[in-house]
Amino acid sequence: MKNKDVAELFASGHYLGRTANLIIEENVIYSYGEHFPIAIRLWDGLDFKFIFTTDGYSNTTAKHKNLVLNAIGEKRILKKTTISNIKKYINLNCTDIKDIMLEALS
Repeated sequence: MKNKDVAELFASGHYLGRTANLIIEENVIYSYGEHFPIAIRLWDGLDFKFIFTTDGYSNTTAKHKNLVLNAIGEKRILKKTTISNIKKYINLNCTDIKDIMLEALS
């Protein structure tokens, strides 16, 4: 399996998939491990939406981000934010758009 395949699996809703350096775990896709979440996947009742990182790390991670962005498409991005904010959503176990809305209102 190639990195592009893993990015496409993530975009289509798969919960597991990996290469040596691109990993899907549940609703998150990581570059090289849990320290760098690229995106978190959310469900809006009709389709997946994504929160995508604005942070960078290396040329390889930039390539991973581009693969994921191409797979999910710009129109499906709900929000672009930092890794620390993405980790906050992961820790809150946000999987649904309403979870993010409730968190934003609190």
